Amino acid sequence: MHTKLSVDLVYFEAEMGKVCTPTINIDGSIRAGEMDTCHKIGHVKTSTRTDIYKAVKEMKCNRCGLEENLSEQTKKAIGIL
Repeated sequence: MHTKLSVDLVYFEAEMGKVCTPTINIDGSIRAGEMDTCHKIGHVKTSTRTDIYKAVKEMKCNRCGLEENLSEQTKKAIGIL
């Protein structure tokens, strides 16, 4: 189920040059991407939108190595080349 927050986060991460889809785990934690190794950027009960957006801006992405699997064309399109 998509929430307004999750949809907003997808667009916000894209604007920041990040290519992952944020997820909300069963424990309420919000992660930058779909894997448990992705950065925890907040919690549905304790984090404000401002807190979450700030965490996205400050995170160092690519723990999972996703960027290495992208084509050069995709990297240029999202602004990481």
